[in-house]
Amino acid sequence: MKRRSHQRALERRVSKKSPKQGEPSQALMAGALAGLLGVAPVALGCEDGPRAPVPEPTPTATETPPPVEQFYDIVVSNTLIEFDDFVTACEERGGFVQRTAACSGNNACRGFSYIEPTLTEHSCKGLNQCGPGMSCVVLQADQGRTGQEIYEGADACASTCHAQFEPVYDPSVYTLYVRPATLTEQEALDRFENGSDDRLYSTVAFGVHGVNDDGIAYANMPPHYSKYSRAEIERVVAYIRTLTKQVQIYPVTGSPLGH
Repeated sequence: MKRRSHQRALERRVSKKSPKQGEPSQALMAGALAGLLGVAPVALGCEDGPRAPVPEPTPTATETPPPVEQFYDIVVSNTLIEFDDFVTACEERGGFVQRTAACSGNNACRGFSYIEPTLTEHSCKGLNQCGPGMSCVVLQADQGRTGQEIYEGADACASTCHAQFEPVYDPSVYTLYVRPATLTEQEALDRFENGSDDRLYSTVAFGVHGVNDDGIAYANMPPHYSKYSRAEIERVVAYIRTLTKQVQIYPVTGSPLGH
């Protein structure tokens, strides 16, 4: 009951406001995303007070993304959405899905998020609601780079990390790094070779990081969602699969008890 009263109050507040010059209406933004997911839009306002002009919605990854310095967090709909429909919509927008367990609802970047039953479209700095849900991180526009161009480019995958470096530099050999005391070399290779492409896509997009049982955090790979498009990440994964593989369980600096 309190939630519905709060929503009605927001609706009344929005109805009294007129769009700023050059700013799309709430209905325009709501309609764009609602049409994408096939849900009925509910035009509610942002609770965070005055905000910068909302950029034009970007229904495909081929359009120019909005400037990251602009802030917007718009409630688009309060209609229930199926997980598969959300994933499909995210893929069509050129993004990758994240699941959030509870108050971790802070999306990595620009996109849309769903915490039942609320769907929001937001900027990089927009906060999701608190609760279990899912988010779609919308990636950059596709620049048409091939998988080999991305992998072998300056300051890219091969030269900074994944090529063979000894006895000679060889970008045609892909080095798969493994944390100590986790998988054997063969297990790591089998998981890489037989695992899904989707897992590798998200690994490239969001990176590899976590915390060991001893409380020591690890960061084995940076995220690339702000650098490449989804299509470019798909192409670089396809290219990597064609390369010769070698596995390296990397050493830990310091005490041999570390892991």
